Amino acid sequence: MSEHLITCVTRDKSRNITHVRLNNGNYVLVQNIIDSIMNGTAEFYTTTPLGLQVKVFVKKNPNSKTVYLTTNPDSVNTTNVFELLPSCR
Repeated sequence: MSEHLITCVTRDKSRNITHVRLNNGNYVLVQNIIDSIMNGTAEFYTTTPLGLQVKVFVKKNPNSKTVYLTTNPDSVNTTNVFELLPSCR
C-alpha cells in the first residue's frame, strides 16, 4: 500500500475541497483519494502547523450520506487539519 503526503487543497466557490496536491506535485481529485482509501490501495496523511503528522480518512455525513476527507484532530486543536492547509497556487 502506498502512502502520500497532502500538502495543499483547492476549493470551489462553496469552499468544498475539490482537489489536493501531493508532495510529488500531482493534483488529485478528492473523489480519487476517497476511492483509494476505501479500496485500501493507498493511505494519505498531512501535517499540522506544529509539524505533527495526521492520518487522513473518509467520513460519511449522517444527514446527506455524502463522504468526505477528514483528519483526527490533534491534541491541541479540535479543527479538521484540512481547514488549516494552504490553498494550492
